[in-house]
Amino acid sequence: MNLETAILKGVLSLESTERAEAYSRLHSKYFSLQYQSLIKEISKLYSEYGNVLSLPEIESKLRSEELVISIESIKNTEELDVDIDILIDGLVDRYAQDSALQKIESFVDKVQLLSSEEIIDQLAVIPRELEDDIDCDGAVYHEKDLMIFRPKEESEEARINTWTMNVWDTFYGGWFIPDFILLGGYRGSGKSLNCINLCVNQARNGFPSAYFTIEMTALETLQRGIAIRSGVEYSKIKLNKMDYMEQMLVAKAMAESYIGGAELYHNTYESDYNTCPFEFQKVLLKMPQKENSIIIIDDRNLKLSSIDLQLQKLKAKYGKKLRLVVVDYINRVKLDGSTDDFDWKDQVKLSNSFKDNIARKHEVCLLSPYQVDPEGKARFAQGLLDACDTAIILQGDKTNGTMGWRVDKMRGADDTQEFVCHMDWKTLTIRGNPYTPSAEGDLPDDDTDDNIALSAKRRMDNL
Repeated sequence: MNLETAILKGVLSLESTERAEAYSRLHSKYFSLQYQSLIKEISKLYSEYGNVLSLPEIESKLRSEELVISIESIKNTEELDVDIDILIDGLVDRYAQDSALQKIESFVDKVQLLSSEEIIDQLAVIPRELEDDIDCDGAVYHEKDLMIFRPKEESEEARINTWTMNVWDTFYGGWFIPDFILLGGYRGSGKSLNCINLCVNQARNGFPSAYFTIEMTALETLQRGIAIRSGVEYSKIKLNKMDYMEQMLVAKAMAESYIGGAELYHNTYESDYNTCPFEFQKVLLKMPQKENSIIIIDDRNLKLSSIDLQLQKLKAKYGKKLRLVVVDYINRVKLDGSTDDFDWKDQVKLSNSFKDNIARKHEVCLLSPYQVDPEGKARFAQGLLDACDTAIILQGDKTNGTMGWRVDKMRGADDTQEFVCHMDWKTLTIRGNPYTPSAEGDLPDDDTDDNIALSAKRRMDNL
């Protein structure tokens, strides 16, 4: 007996509510050409009448001879004494098996022409394409399955302090897993600088982070992080024009990332003022690295499947400790199979996939910059913001030494807020304390609790 015929007979013979529930699991692609047209016609009738019609009702509405023949075939089929959900599971499994074999055969046919990197990339694409092909049912929850009151430790696991914009953390509570955050900015507004500051502050508080870079090299990304951690001007680090005191600060910042690094620094730079930086670095890099590091993935041809593959490996290693992932930046990520990187439809697809296939799948907070035009609107695709939980427009001001976050979208919370804090543009460091205009008296450029509280009070007084 034909499995497809038996399933259609079983589904269309159910009572109205059960029929609708079972039919919701069926898709025309699961069926052979013989029944695909019938499935589409049933869906069309559903749109017209508001429910899935029974077999006799469908038969009375059909005009196509081909569809009538399909209905007759179903009517003449003997019903199986098997639960309908089991039959549908078998149909979906069969489709998944056929789809997987086709993709694997296509890969095998061309594998000898591929480089090692291309082999890894294309193998990584297959599981993601299968996930897209097979529409898995969403989980169904009743109220009794979900806990509103939870232990503080459990709720804190899903919360991420930015440790970069203190007033944001106070007002919104930080960010949450699995949020998808977009940072919008015009050229030179500090999109990448915000990203690296956020990763550095995760490391300072004991958490690793992943940084996918496309335009900057891994070394440039690390140099920026070292500038922030050491307080040494970025240009001096990049041009390798540091004096001895600046070398000491950089060496100390580097040592913080290694087990035994602090002791090495004490035994060299703090004990011997003639320490050679190259010898220090040579010994340091042989030491085991701490978990709270920034993992940099440098890929100028970054694809969605590559992000997925790398995160699978990183989550296997770091587990829940890996909470923040940066992709710098979304407009440059390639969609597998796409030929135009800046096609607006592909940009929207990427945004949806960032939320569903990266943030939710890997249970991380995903952060990605995007480009805006001079009016602050998303370039290439306005729909880019549809899938994100939060969109922030960056307002960097080198003259006043500030960095501003203006909320452009905030799912389920106040989206009218704007926060400004101090920033040292030479060391690329965003300081968490709020900025107050000079007319009221600038606060010292440190992050003491008293300064933060005083600045927040001043801002509240001005509201």
